[in-house]
Amino acid sequence: MLSEDYYGDQFRWFVGVVKEIADNDRVKVRIFGIHRMDDNTNVSDGDLPLAMVMYPVTSSGGGHALTPGKWVVGFFADGDDCQQPIVIGAFKGGAGAADNSSSSSATSPGAAGSATESTASPTSTNTNDTPTSTPSPSNLQGGSNAQKVYNFIREHIEASGKSGGDMHAQACAVVAAMNAESSCNPNAATMDTNGWPSKGLCQWNKERLWKLERRFGVPSSQGDKNTKPLGIPLEDQLAYFWDDFSVSEKRAFNMLMSARNSTEATDAMIAFERPGGVWAKMPDGKYGVNRSHPEFQKRLKGTMDAMSKMQYQGRKTS
Repeated sequence: MLSEDYYGDQFRWFVGVVKEIADNDRVKVRIFGIHRMDDNTNVSDGDLPLAMVMYPVTSSGGGHALTPGKWVVGFFADGDDCQQPIVIGAFKGGAGAADNSSSSSATSPGAAGSATESTASPTSTNTNDTPTSTPSPSNLQGGSNAQKVYNFIREHIEASGKSGGDMHAQACAVVAAMNAESSCNPNAATMDTNGWPSKGLCQWNKERLWKLERRFGVPSSQGDKNTKPLGIPLEDQLAYFWDDFSVSEKRAFNMLMSARNSTEATDAMIAFERPGGVWAKMPDGKYGVNRSHPEFQKRLKGTMDAMSKMQYQGRKTS
């Protein structure tokens, strides 16, 4: 969400390739440095954020002429958060640019994989809800969901080969964050103060929730704003979290991978969740973690508690 405190002092450019046309005003762009061009598994074209297309003030806003495969340049309306891209121009890209589009069938609103959320009827089934992955039972070890979360995250941190700090603290900070959000309950479902459902391990809300629902083919809560449990297994939700965290949230991910202790690991999860008051503007004008905030102290205690309880257990072998 665009912060009301943002007024342009965290300006970030991007260059990317249009993958899908959502409608006359929005496209989905795979952005260099954020989304790998050769990896449509971790972040599918359908899961790319919607990018608004800017028009000159002399235009009536009658629509753009972009097509899949077109290279574009733009900026992020939310600065360092890098979640709300705006396209301001197009240019001829490098070799093979035209081959980067997902398919020519995704060139009109309503095509498979295109973004049709804004026009979906509350009582209809969104065509975007075709699963790209099949929910599967978890084979993670652990007598509690918190222990299973720890095992999954620790396993993936080790497999990434990117940790330069304390992997135990890093995994425990994720456990603490999910404990704070949902008590590590994959079927937790609540309604926020604005009447939107928050669901699952991370209490995903709005766009992130809708992406999760599409990925596993469950009925979308976008239209009727229901609080029905997701019914998506724990490990599948963890996989969704890891994809989002390690690919779309590079700043927080890199912070976690370099964390050497419980405090730095908690910092990273605050940077991922960005709760108001804890994630705040610092004296230098940039956003950072307010460690004096009571909520930070609560999250830090959660990380430390997890560190005293969690012990890594590998996968079941049979």
